[in-house]
Amino acid sequence: MTTITTPYRKTEDAAMTPNGTPKVRLIQEALSRARMRRPQEIHTPEAHRPARQIAMEARHRAANELGGRL
Repeated sequence: MTTITTPYRKTEDAAMTPNGTPKVRLIQEALSRARMRRPQEIHTPEAHRPARQIAMEARHRAANELGGRL
């Protein structure tokens, strides 16, 4: 039976930032923050409205300006 051993890796050999945090941990935190959902806002900006809603509002506005109904 063969035993596989892995070499011990010292902490100072790992990529460290000046404050002592391993870079891998910082990358993992950044990725988890990027995946987090934004908190619900009271007023949603225009960019987040669905395209269907924008199209329907434009259609109703155009119909009202022409004096007609849909």
